[in-house]
Amino acid sequence: MKANRPWLKQMMKFGLVLVAWVSMSAEAGLFGFGGKSWKEEVLLHDGKKNHR
Repeated sequence: MKANRPWLKQMMKFGLVLVAWVSMSAEAGLFGFGGKSWKEEVLLHDGKKNHR
């Protein structure tokens, strides 16, 4: 006989949502702020490099 555990279902749903949120924001830095930054280097038609 199973005990009625509605809190267990809610905790499982919360855990699933938390895992999905963390996996989606893993590359965006902490809460979407920070993350990786880079500089763009463009090769011009005359052979010079332009840094942006």
